[in-house]
Amino acid sequence: VQVQPLSIDRLTVVFDPIPILATNEPKTRIPTIPGIGIDGSHEIINRMVKEWQEAYEQGRLANQDQINEWKTEILVTYEDFAGKRFEMTCDLVVFPMERELRDRNAFQQPRNKYKTVEVKNIKFKAVGK
Repeated sequence: VQVQPLSIDRLTVVFDPIPILATNEPKTRIPTIPGIGIDGSHEIINRMVKEWQEAYEQGRLANQDQINEWKTEILVTYEDFAGKRFEMTCDLVVFPMERELRDRNAFQQPRNKYKTVEVKNIKFKAVGK
């Protein structure tokens, strides 16, 4: 299983591969932004919010359906034991305005009242063999 590299805020985000994924055995991979240093080298959500802020300031959000969200497509490739290949795509979506409200109202509202990140549009397909 391999999460393919992403580009967020003009930086490349990489994930270590998962050599074997057994049934009902969850695995975790943490995103890494090489060259950032220990602080922020895993913070892709904050980077996506920064990317949204720049787009907002430059007026590039007018081309989007939803200006209150920012998405990055994720591609995961994997292969079963028979050698058949598959792809999974999805959108990792952040909600920058909700994150701001959550942070501003941290003492008045529980943090879980705000939707700040979501995975949408999950699609699977066979791609070979």
